[in-house]
Amino acid sequence: MGNVDSSQLAPIPLGFEYMCLVLHKPDGIRIIHGSEQNIAIIKEVLLSTWEAGLDDKDAKMKCHGYVQSFKLTGFPFDKGSSQVEAVNARKLVSKLLWKLNNVGWKLVMTTDLSRKLGLGTFFFVKEETEAVTYTFPCINLSSSDKIQFVNFSQRLYPQFLSVIESTWTQGIQMIESEEENLYEVKMHGDPWKGFGQESIES
Repeated sequence: MGNVDSSQLAPIPLGFEYMCLVLHKPDGIRIIHGSEQNIAIIKEVLLSTWEAGLDDKDAKMKCHGYVQSFKLTGFPFDKGSSQVEAVNARKLVSKLLWKLNNVGWKLVMTTDLSRKLGLGTFFFVKEETEAVTYTFPCINLSSSDKIQFVNFSQRLYPQFLSVIESTWTQGIQMIESEEENLYEVKMHGDPWKGFGQESIES
């Protein structure tokens, strides 16, 4: 499978039912202890969701095969990426979590262990999960004054707006909902960088 820079994938210990997925700056996704079936599911999501495609459609093996990685075209996980790339990256991760959930991989926690190139680390455990028919939604704090709602039903937009208007006293500058599955609210002030009253309200 793909390029190999070490030995073939070592067998996962009997009864070991954990998997880890790492978003690696600026363009990588690494899978630790992923089976061939898991890699195939992740690859299918990447190919069907990330329009720019993959630099290499096969996973690259590392660390004696325990780690496999995909490299995406563009810079989806870089701080300097465009807003379109950033939003599409969140849609991609939401779909990955949804697909893995529906085949029995429950997300246990998300953290950042590397403090360097790792943008986020997702830990999964294999257990019975409830399949859902919709892609997981995402709420993102963007720039210093925006909040983005990704993959939510449009029926919820008025409720989101009502909550923001009732809690953020400086008011709203602009609302954008032109892009499919994205509702963005830009507020006055700097709610995500504020001090004092701003930090309390945010």
